[in-house]
Amino acid sequence: MMDKEMKERVITAIQCTYEYIASDLAECSRACGEEFTLEHAIEGAIDADRVVDYGHDKEAAAALHALKNCSAMKKLGKEALKEYF
Repeated sequence: MMDKEMKERVITAIQCTYEYIASDLAECSRACGEEFTLEHAIEGAIDADRVVDYGHDKEAAAALHALKNCSAMKKLGKEALKEYF
């Protein structure tokens, strides 16, 4: 379990990642004829170590991946990105 401060850092890292890749994710969805949803955004932001690359907080990225539980990671992703949808 992570403490409140780390949770806030993880959420910020997910948001930074999403802001960096959002236009590419949305374009991919459009190109495939799909609606761009919160679920797509969450998957795109937390997948493939993007939080490590674009989140600007390596410790927060490590804490996110230390969860090793996809549903817990997605729950944090939803909390981080719901304001964008």
